[in-house]
Amino acid sequence: MFRSRLLPRAAAFPPPRLLALPPPPPSSPARLLATLSTPPSAAPTDAQQPGPALGQSTGRNATSASASRSRPSYVVYRTPSQNLPVYEEHKRGGTLKRTVIRKVEGDSRALKTDLMRDLSLSDDQIRVNPVTRHIEILGHRKSAIASYLEKQGF
Repeated sequence: MFRSRLLPRAAAFPPPRLLALPPPPPSSPARLLATLSTPPSAAPTDAQQPGPALGQSTGRNATSASASRSRPSYVVYRTPSQNLPVYEEHKRGGTLKRTVIRKVEGDSRALKTDLMRDLSLSDDQIRVNPVTRHIEILGHRKSAIASYLEKQGF
């Protein structure tokens, strides 16, 4: 009796939606060896090019250094509904109001210092929860934080 209940389910495996997917590309050792044995291009890479003399900088190196500085070392991922993970909380009967930023990956302390600088916050108004890595800000500042994060491209 138990086996007869399982047979209709077993007959439906794999589900039709999995059958509609294209098969994965074949991977063979010969293809891997062919990609590894191709000679590198004749153009020198950045590591092979001679650097500028001591105390001098080129325009190309200066722009790449400024681009790496402008890119933050953290990422704020959006929720499944494509909203920013910025939430306002009420604690202690409504007397404690704070804003929480969740889903922060990377250097959350760098996000804390950027928010302190751009929103004019003091060090005792913002903290990083060491366990959850959430950023907690005193007061309701959801609109200001959301506009800052959108300006940063998150």
